[in-house]
Amino acid sequence: MRVYCVLCGSVVETETSDTWMGEFRALYTETNKYDQVRISGVGTLDTNQTTVPADPNRRYDDRSPDRGAIIDVKLCVSQHHHAERMSPRENNIAFWGFGFHAACWDLLTTVRQPSFGDLFYTCLSMPVSSFGLLDWGHSYGGAAIRLTDGFSTFHTHLESRMLQEPVSSGIRFDPMNIPGLCRLLETLAPPSRQERAHLTMPRNSRTRLASSDLFNSLPAEILCKIIIDLRSQDVHALRLASRACANVWLPEAFWASRFLEDGEYHHIFEAQHINFKSWEQLHFTVRMVSQICPNLKNRKRIWELATRLHDQLADMPHVPCMGRPLHGYFERADERDKLPWLTASRGLRGPGEPFQDGCRALRSRKVHIQTRSRVTKVFVSFCRLLGGDFICGLRFEQEYGQNTSLGYIRADREVPITFPASQPRESAFTISEFQLALHLEGVKAISVLTDDGASSSWVGDHEGIPKWCLADVRGIISALKGEFDAFKLLSLSISTHAMSRGDTVGDFPFRNICNWSHSVPPKHFLFSRADYEDESIMYMESCKHLSAITFGGSDGQDLSKLVEIAMCSFGVGSVTGFEFVYNDSSRRSFGRLEPLPLGFNLQQIPSEPERVVLSIDGPGGERIDNIQIQRGVAVKVNRCRMRTNRGKVVLFPPPPSTHADSWEPIESPGRVITGFYGTEVSFLAFKI
Repeated sequence: MRVYCVLCGSVVETETSDTWMGEFRALYTETNKYDQVRISGVGTLDTNQTTVPADPNRRYDDRSPDRGAIIDVKLCVSQHHHAERMSPRENNIAFWGFGFHAACWDLLTTVRQPSFGDLFYTCLSMPVSSFGLLDWGHSYGGAAIRLTDGFSTFHTHLESRMLQEPVSSGIRFDPMNIPGLCRLLETLAPPSRQERAHLTMPRNSRTRLASSDLFNSLPAEILCKIIIDLRSQDVHALRLASRACANVWLPEAFWASRFLEDGEYHHIFEAQHINFKSWEQLHFTVRMVSQICPNLKNRKRIWELATRLHDQLADMPHVPCMGRPLHGYFERADERDKLPWLTASRGLRGPGEPFQDGCRALRSRKVHIQTRSRVTKVFVSFCRLLGGDFICGLRFEQEYGQNTSLGYIRADREVPITFPASQPRESAFTISEFQLALHLEGVKAISVLTDDGASSSWVGDHEGIPKWCLADVRGIISALKGEFDAFKLLSLSISTHAMSRGDTVGDFPFRNICNWSHSVPPKHFLFSRADYEDESIMYMESCKHLSAITFGGSDGQDLSKLVEIAMCSFGVGSVTGFEFVYNDSSRRSFGRLEPLPLGFNLQQIPSEPERVVLSIDGPGGERIDNIQIQRGVAVKVNRCRMRTNRGKVVLFPPPPSTHADSWEPIESPGRVITGFYGTEVSFLAFKI
């Protein structure tokens, strides 16, 4: 696997004339010493080995005989194969961490000096794509592209664009050492009057002084202060909209502010060390040079990435992770996890699994809930990342002044869980159920159900995100466990007095051990359970989520309105969707009815989608009473056969067919079939 800089997204390579691309530093630790993160000296690749001086003040090409130890560092480890190698029973020493171009590290530390530990744990919380790129959730300012795998919209990966990017983009140019930049800034002739007219801020002299212009009443000094504090693009828009602002003379302080933090030329940090006669002249000079200098283009790109990374580090919850620590791979603790748990998670990767998407737990925390002390309030803490707001902590206020906290509690970002007026409840309550909205990267939203049947409002972003119902109907929740990365809550587990370590997923209601793509089905639904344990494990381990459609209504009330069922396929050799039509012309769908995205490997590309229709006399009492399927490659549903209680049969795809496999009946768990459930992507599971 190639090595990429975790800041700029460009490859670290020595087989190039661009020397800077082969020089890197490693942010690393030794074995499992996570509290001893260090930065290395400047190293280089050597026959696929990433060797660096341990001394941060040394370089690989130092001639000094006392340059110190040279170490081999494993960079951007996705799958921690060294988990066994770094066992306390062995004496092997391994160095591992994350690589930065030496020039990129210099830029990062020029913006601000980061905490090594915070930066290391932040990198450790991010997936590593199959190409070796650390996935921050962005595309490295154009150095990478995010691709979707087939029509599984939740599986994406980053791929480098270095070979596709033109030279003019500047990606391969040294962003730090730009020959003659300071001399150029001092000596380059100022722009001509014609060039200046093209580059200068607009003056809206044709706009009348309108009484509605609120800026008319402000003195020039205040207007000048406002303009200095605005970004250049906002000043441009303001001067077009307001003649009062357009007529304000822009002082040297305005032009100088363009080179300060948050200014568009902050990345020209050399300007802070030169005494300029005219900041205005410098502004226009730099603006012209930036359009033709690829080194400056690359510096601006990487500077913006460095600023974004520092902003993320600043948003790191610099508070303790509350709860009793449990021993884990990335954190050593005295207490081992011994309780039985029922866990809600999505895309959670263990240290020995490839971490190419989803999330990875660095810390586990446990709290006990005193059942004698009922809950009076629940507060949810949030953190903000590129993927939006995520839950990072839970706090429970209880009777008798007790307070139980789990995770990163951020008082400035706490939101209380509330109950709608239509859900009356007692002032103190016991939580019997959690519902979680689970993004691949962590928990986005939460709601609770109390023992008296009151359901709270959602707290957090839950629309369009798969849901998990976390409950054990056999007992009261006595303990909670949360798994966290450096920023947020990744999974939530419950333990009850009725649970034992011998419990399997089959001991819990099906609705309580899976992700549901839209909403959790009602409690009274019955689900077919063939291959139940194997499939439920697949749902939990593969990031897939289930969808359910109640074409007959939650209580079967819509079966008498059903007049047509259509089965569809789009040339992928398997069933892709169902559509249900009712006597009032309304429709409901399950699966995919529209064409597949570009890039999906079609087995055939028909001019029109295949569609087979079963007409059904729902108003007259006709019902589906038997469903059979045939599975193909990767257990996809290739064929489906439905029969009604009047002997009517429909086969999809229709004959002739070369399939000779046996039919697999889908056993009905009740007397009447009112819906389907399964994975909407490829129907890897299909049940009733």
